[in-house]
Amino acid sequence: MIAYPDGTEARAGDAVALAHRAHTGTVQHVIESAAEIESWNLEEPGLMIDTSYGGLVFHPKHSLTIDEIEFVSRAVA
Repeated sequence: MIAYPDGTEARAGDAVALAHRAHTGTVQHVIESAAEIESWNLEEPGLMIDTSYGGLVFHPKHSLTIDEIEFVSRAVA
C-alpha cells in the first residue's frame, strides 16, 4: 500500500496538494506491483500525478514526504 504522509491510502482519482499547496494534482495511477513498475519502466513504486504545473509527473513512494504531497479529497465513486 502507498500512503500519503498523513497515513491515508493513496488511490487513483485522489485530489492532492503539492509543494506546500503551491500546486494541485490528481492521482492518475498508483504504481505498486512489480508488474506495474516494470510496465511503466520505473525502478520503484510511487504515484503518477497529473499536476497543475507540468502534466504527468511520477513521485516515488519514498519522496511523498519530501515533495510535500498532501491528500485533499477522495474522488466520488
